[in-house]
Amino acid sequence: MGTTNELGNSVRRLFNFALQKGELGARVARLRLEIVSLQRNKEAAFARLGRSYHANPGDTLALEPLLRDVDRIAQEIRDRESVLAQLMQQNKVEVSALEAPKDVEPSKAIVLEPPDVTR
Repeated sequence: MGTTNELGNSVRRLFNFALQKGELGARVARLRLEIVSLQRNKEAAFARLGRSYHANPGDTLALEPLLRDVDRIAQEIRDRESVLAQLMQQNKVEVSALEAPKDVEPSKAIVLEPPDVTR
């Protein structure tokens, strides 16, 4: 009976581990997609800035809102990259904490390698 409980607990831990890693993967993918989208928006803002400058080179007041838009988008990208870096750092800490319990023999422990979410 004790072996069955150990196996059940081990399966539960593995399921929770897989669930957490799946949720982490989804969050990382969403953040990366947002970053790519923001980078495209930033490129479009730079294009608008360039067109505006070449249309009226002496009108610096017309450029101010476009420059603020570029700066705002750049800050949003930095914010999301910061959150992504924090998630990745948190993932490294969590993975190192997931070791087999000391009371389970290594031959009976189920080993699950964490996925590489850095790509």
